Amino acid sequence: MRVLVVDDSSTMRRLIAKCLKSVGLEDLEVVEAADGMHALALISDETTPVDLILCDMNMPRVNGLSVLRCLRSAPEFKGIPFILITGDVAGNSTEEALREGAADVIEKPFTLGRLAEAIGRWTSRGRGTGVIFETKRISERIRLVTGRKTSRAKGRRGRAAP
Repeated sequence: MRVLVVDDSSTMRRLIAKCLKSVGLEDLEVVEAADGMHALALISDETTPVDLILCDMNMPRVNGLSVLRCLRSAPEFKGIPFILITGDVAGNSTEEALREGAADVIEKPFTLGRLAEAIGRWTSRGRGTGVIFETKRISERIRLVTGRKTSRAKGRRGRAAP
């Protein structure tokens, strides 16, 4: 499976790639693009077909929503699942992205479990089940990636949830 990860932050691209590898996708190849222009160039190159796109919303030059619109306007790219990642929780980007044909929208900060759930819905491995792994395995993988234990009782930054 070839996954295109599009984000202007190299740190975020590496984090997403690490998360993808940790959820156990078989034969995973991660292709990276630093912005929407680079992503569109990679996607249109017939030697680099992709099976899934994870794209940040806010990037210089061409943002994630523009990449989505461009792909959905071309019949040969309509079938590629496109998951938009956004930090714009107060804006309308989620609704707009879903209207434009995004497979899913993930809000930052996201958990490994949320990423696995979104990918599971749109890959052949997860199709029909909705979620790739049961909660216990996701928690184990989060611990392996972050070095921390997960707890439902904890809120952000380790504080007890109200």
